[in-house]
Amino acid sequence: MHSVTLARGLKAAGFETIVCGEATRNLARLWTEAASHGLQRTRGPIGYWRDCSERERFQHQHDAASRIIEDIRPDLLIVPYPWPDSGAGIACAAVEADIPVISIFHLFRPNAELSPFMGAQLRKLADAGEPLIAVSDVVADALSSSSGIPRRRFSVIRNGVYVEEQYLSLTEEKIEDNKLRLLEELGLPPGSIIACTVARVDAQKGYLDFVQVVKEASAKWPRVHFLWVGDGPDMKNLKQQLVDAGVATRVSLMGWRDDPLRFIATSDIFLQTSHFEGLSLSLLEAARLKKPIVTTSPGGLEIIAPNRSHLYVEQSGDCSAIAESIVQLSSGPALRRLLQRNLSELTSELSDEVMVEKYAVTLRAAMDRGLMTAKSPVAVEPIFFCTNSMTTARALTVSKNYLNESLCPRLFIENCASISSFDGALNYFNNAVDLNDCNLADVLGDLSAEQKPLCVSFNYLWPRGMLRSSISLPAATVRMRL
Repeated sequence: MHSVTLARGLKAAGFETIVCGEATRNLARLWTEAASHGLQRTRGPIGYWRDCSERERFQHQHDAASRIIEDIRPDLLIVPYPWPDSGAGIACAAVEADIPVISIFHLFRPNAELSPFMGAQLRKLADAGEPLIAVSDVVADALSSSSGIPRRRFSVIRNGVYVEEQYLSLTEEKIEDNKLRLLEELGLPPGSIIACTVARVDAQKGYLDFVQVVKEASAKWPRVHFLWVGDGPDMKNLKQQLVDAGVATRVSLMGWRDDPLRFIATSDIFLQTSHFEGLSLSLLEAARLKKPIVTTSPGGLEIIAPNRSHLYVEQSGDCSAIAESIVQLSSGPALRRLLQRNLSELTSELSDEVMVEKYAVTLRAAMDRGLMTAKSPVAVEPIFFCTNSMTTARALTVSKNYLNESLCPRLFIENCASISSFDGALNYFNNAVDLNDCNLADVLGDLSAEQKPLCVSFNYLWPRGMLRSSISLPAATVRMRL
């Protein structure tokens, strides 16, 4: 659903967007949501999940993307990667067609290893200067370590979620009424506590741990009842494990639903037993709905809070600790209300508007760079652009207002206030060089006469006199575009 949320937001920001995907059951909710927001859609094979070798899957993606590019001729492609080998073929096809492409990596397990082939494909994208975006620092760190791509080449734009107003505006009385109806639907007595999980049923989501948590928590607090909303390849095994553990009656398996927010909004607790995550969308939805959360996932949780004033984070696999957290929240209505109040302070940071605004800046920069590099086949002098504290917004302004006439400018940055400044610059320019540990005059002294900069900036005020004296350049060399 991240793709539809992003597409909807970008459309509202003035971009013409088309959602491309396969007509599968797993994407049924995507197509429904896309249609409800008036998004253009095109369905066809993309090759994300083909049961074949990694190279064959890459080729399927490449061929499918080439056909889409030929049919639509987009100005830019956005490729979400549910896993690193699910999307690289599409992105590489865009590069070959000289179309800017933004790769968004949603998931990669820490300490996992990319194959040599897939690592090489991702490095091609990095070498081409295309934006590489991860949804959390955990994903960016893992991909950088495995691929050999410098960490600074990965920007982090954390997921945001769109939650319908009908759920955000629910009063406590309405939530209680909805819960009573759900309890009646499930055949449960009034006063039951509902702990809800929304996830695929597969090993990554820790469903075997979930079974053990149910067993331990329900033994200590019989009033708690668990929901699992979602389907997956291991559903049959989950059902059997619940029977074998003697807790099948303690869990309602809801299967695949197109209204998961209904169950999150009605529950008392949100439970996640994943072994690893990028930044879970269902967890963010629960946080926006101010539901007390018990989770095992470290991926991106710094966006919510690192301590128990906002949510409970337990070690993956520590079923006893997870169960104890469920018991504490189930038996403590005051504690649940405290967590709800604390989460209400953070909900604006989790919204889709915050996420879309960041992507819109990246899109405009990538499209500007595509136009800039396509303008002329003739090489020009490198541009040297230096600033004490460069922000992404400033980089975009300079790119659009001063550097559009140049081809593949060479960018140097000194004294960046934060690493995000340099990450932002890399989204706009092919070959940036970090000067944080270099002497400015020494670097300029190494440039030949034909490599002297077209444009030099020292800070936002662009003080010409101080600039020339500090780097010992003749006035004629410093040609400011003001």
